[in-house]
Amino acid sequence: MPEVNSIFPFPHLGAPAVTIGNFDGLHTGHRRIFDACVSAAGAGESLVITFSEAPAETMNPDHFRGYLFPPALRERLFLHSGIRHLVELDFPAVRGVTAAGFLSALAEAMPGARLFVGDNFRFGKDNGGNTEFLRNAGEKLGLKVTVIPRSFWNGKAVSSSRIREAVSAGDMDSAAAMLGRPYLFLSTQVPGDRIGRTIGFPTVNLTPGRQVVPADGVYFTLLADLSLPAADRILHPAMTYIGLRPTLNGREMRIETNILELSPDRDRFDSGKPVALVFVKRIRGEKTFPNLEELQKNIYNDRSVVSGLHPQYRVPTEITEILFGG
Repeated sequence: MPEVNSIFPFPHLGAPAVTIGNFDGLHTGHRRIFDACVSAAGAGESLVITFSEAPAETMNPDHFRGYLFPPALRERLFLHSGIRHLVELDFPAVRGVTAAGFLSALAEAMPGARLFVGDNFRFGKDNGGNTEFLRNAGEKLGLKVTVIPRSFWNGKAVSSSRIREAVSAGDMDSAAAMLGRPYLFLSTQVPGDRIGRTIGFPTVNLTPGRQVVPADGVYFTLLADLSLPAADRILHPAMTYIGLRPTLNGREMRIETNILELSPDRDRFDSGKPVALVFVKRIRGEKTFPNLEELQKNIYNDRSVVSGLHPQYRVPTEITEILFGG
C-alpha cells in the first residue's frame, strides 16, 4: 500500500472547518452540516472531503441505483453552499486505509482542524470508525469534532436512500422537500424516431445517464440547453415522458421531453448536446392506449395540465444559480 499521506490530496491549511462524507444530493440533512461548517469557518477556510465517485458505484456497480445530483455540477453546488475548498478522494485508492490512518493524515495536513459530521457518520476501512472513535482519536490529534443531529421530514430521518425511493416512485414533491430543491437531472440528447413530430409533439430525447431515473409517467419539467453560454440559457417549460411506450409496443425505456414553446428554439436542441432537466411534479403514471389517436388526445390533456402549472411555479434561486452561474 502507498504511504498513507501520499494518497490524500489534502491542502495544508491551519485550523480549517472541515466536513467529510458522500453528500449525494446535498439534501436538507447535509445542509445542516454544511451550514455549521461554514458558520464556524467565518472568514477563515472551510473544506469538504468527499469521493470522486460514490463508494457504492465502485463496490457494487450492478446494484448502484444512481446519483441524486449531477456529478458534473456537484462542485458548483458545494461551493454555492459557502464551502471554500473541495477535496475529492479516489475511493479505490483509499478504501484500505484505517480510520486512524485517515485521521492522522488529516491532522498532519490541517493541524487544529474542526470537523463537522452527521450523527451516523462512519469512515475508514470497513467503516471501522464512528463518531465516538472520531471524537476520542481526534482529540488526541488536536482535532475538534462536532456531531450534527439528523434532519427529519414526515417523522423519519432524511437520507439519500429515502430520497432515491421517492424519486424512483415518482414522488417529486417528497423528493424536493427532502432535497431542499426540485430534482435536477443532467443528460445528453440522443436521436429519436420522430414519432412525436407526426402527432404534433416533437421531443428532445435524453439518455438515462448515471442518476436515479424517476418512475414511468408524465412530468411537469423545465429544460435548459447547457451547451449555450450561461448568460443565454433559458429554463423552458416542458412535459417529460418516461417509460417503455407501451402503446407503440416499445421495449426500451425512453426519456422524451416536449418543450411547450419549442418552435423558436427547436433547432438548438441537437443530438449530443448536454441538457438539464428539472423535475417539478408527476402528472400521471404510465398508460396504454388502443391507438395513436387516443395517445394524442391524452398528450393534449397532459400538456394542458402542465401549461396550467407552469405560470404558478417559481424556480428556486439555487437552481438558476447552479445552472446559469449566478
